[in-house]
Amino acid sequence: MKRLMMVAAASLLLAACSNEDKMEETASQKSVDLKTEENTAETKAPEPSTEEQTTEPAEKKEAKSVEQSEGISYITQDGKVDILSKDFINDYFYHNYINEFGGITVGMPINEVEKLYGQSSGHGRAAQYPTTGKFGDIALDYPDGYVENIFINPSMKVTKSQVEAAYGMPTETEASAPLSSDPDIYIYDSNKNNGYKIVVLFEGDQVVLIEQLPENENHSNEANQTFTEDDKLAMRQAFYDWAGERAEIGNMAFTDEWFTHGAAGHGDWYAETPDGDVQAQDLENPGHNGFQIHAIGGVAFYTAKDGSTGQQRTNGSTAEGYSRAVKPGTDIHKYLLADNGVVYELIGPADQVGFTTGFGEYDDTGVRGDYTPGASFEISGDQAAQVKWQEILAQYQ
Repeated sequence: MKRLMMVAAASLLLAACSNEDKMEETASQKSVDLKTEENTAETKAPEPSTEEQTTEPAEKKEAKSVEQSEGISYITQDGKVDILSKDFINDYFYHNYINEFGGITVGMPINEVEKLYGQSSGHGRAAQYPTTGKFGDIALDYPDGYVENIFINPSMKVTKSQVEAAYGMPTETEASAPLSSDPDIYIYDSNKNNGYKIVVLFEGDQVVLIEQLPENENHSNEANQTFTEDDKLAMRQAFYDWAGERAEIGNMAFTDEWFTHGAAGHGDWYAETPDGDVQAQDLENPGHNGFQIHAIGGVAFYTAKDGSTGQQRTNGSTAEGYSRAVKPGTDIHKYLLADNGVVYELIGPADQVGFTTGFGEYDDTGVRGDYTPGASFEISGDQAAQVKWQEILAQYQ
């Protein structure tokens, strides 16, 4: 009997050992499978796009909720933004941040921003011009004490090749200066229906600005109404008042001498833009109805030789252009204010931009003649100017 019990005990012990070996083998196989899955996932990192994400794995949702409760992982407490981090790419490229970013929303009082990131460190950058303030890498416009526009001015040094490696190749590229062949603007807009696009601006080889813009903003091809001459005068003056403040902040000067010409024929003068020809001067050939878009006015921003800022007169002849007033080696920024609510811009070196640069003339029969613009205007990347011009225009519609 005792012998029988010993045999039974031995059998149970062997069975237990066998089961344990099988469990270890199964666990080992699962570990191998898991590592294989992880390695596969690492080699399949998707290129960012501006597609809105509609579904997320449960574990990603859980991670996001934890991240939101503890702060935004790619933004430090003092507002520095890691624009190359996967968290930034997966968030910024897949969500509409035109009116909010980093806990800051358009319309927020600036004292609420200061509670988040402390005091402003100085002026930031919006396209070619300064913003009211900058909090870490987050640049803001708040001329009346409330946030109007949000930009990212990265403090980390990031090159074009690094951007291409992290973000992929842009949907399109542009040169901010029509007289330059070197593209310094990358646009990411793989989803044309999500309402936003991402713009990356370079200075040399370094990223200086990232922002989101509405996809179709300011792309209306037709003005809705005509304005009286008194209305146009008031609209121009309102923009000059605003431009004066912006120029002072940026230590720049500006003039209302955005376009003039010498002796010419009897055809209308015009500018080329992405939205079509814009009538700059109406000589009734073909006349107002021959254009869908019409200029109401314009300005030219520049760096003055004598260091003066704000609104100035260049006092140059048509032949001299801006040469008397503009500091050599700097750029001139011409803004054309159109009646479709768009600010168009032409940028070029001071020694290549004159009063007629960017404008051509129709012939005496009202069709395009031999005198065509040497350079085209583009839709300005100065978002603050776009907002202000639309605000002014709305008061007279």
